[in-house]
Amino acid sequence: MAKKKINYVTKESSTGANYIMAFRPEDYDIFEYRINKPIAVKDPNDTSEFDMHFIVQETDEIKINSKHKLEYFIPNNIALLLSISDKALNRGLQIYKIYLNPDKPENDITKYIKDEQVGFLKEKSRHYCDYIEEIETAIVFAYTAVEAFANISIPDNYIYKSAEKDGILYEKKAIERWTSLAEKVSVILPEIYDVKSIKSKSFYNHFKLLEEYRNAIIHQKSVERADFFKLYFKGNINEICKSSESVIRFFYDAHKESNRINPLWPWLIGNEKDFPIIYDDLSNIQRKD
Repeated sequence: MAKKKINYVTKESSTGANYIMAFRPEDYDIFEYRINKPIAVKDPNDTSEFDMHFIVQETDEIKINSKHKLEYFIPNNIALLLSISDKALNRGLQIYKIYLNPDKPENDITKYIKDEQVGFLKEKSRHYCDYIEEIETAIVFAYTAVEAFANISIPDNYIYKSAEKDGILYEKKAIERWTSLAEKVSVILPEIYDVKSIKSKSFYNHFKLLEEYRNAIIHQKSVERADFFKLYFKGNINEICKSSESVIRFFYDAHKESNRINPLWPWLIGNEKDFPIIYDDLSNIQRKD
């Protein structure tokens, strides 16, 4: 039997959005890592040997004016944050490689005569500032991606007893506001996802540095001047920024094994066919081929 693709569903969702559908999971080809994952909808009444179900991709729209609207697949916030961080990191590393790398002869100030050195330093200072802008963008958005992931992972009815704060009980909103991200990642999320400690992973130390660097950016003190900029020139800045995806993947892989994929999680490279699953009666869905 030939498989038949479904182009779209005419039935609207509760938000007024339409659904774009593929007939089988293998028919779905990912075209953009920054949008929400599609959802596999299975009919609990379907007992056929083919295990027929749909992959559903939801759309939304923005009303631009009285005549026009913008329709789109819904972006995934965590994926956008990771994408912003990754692009900024790549731009920053490219700036360093071309203009700042001291191993390149053309970046050696001693090769210039004294009268040329001031102009050379002016040019290098501009590249220095460009590099810092990109790296700080990468740091802040990488950290924010993990923070967003941690917060959506906490169930609404979850209660956390903090050992660090004399056994104070925290509900979800209080956890989001008053608990450090390191505590969420190292204590709360392992409990929620029922996994072993993340602290034993090599990338966790890089994540701790990511949090340290981010806090230095957001909570700057006048006495520090700009000395923390110098940390961005260490050889591990790539691993520090990339630790955000490593943290998310750690919990993603652990949770995936129990087939409980959160539809709010981002796409990750290598997990293109991991779809969240819901069960719903599909008999009354109107389809256009």
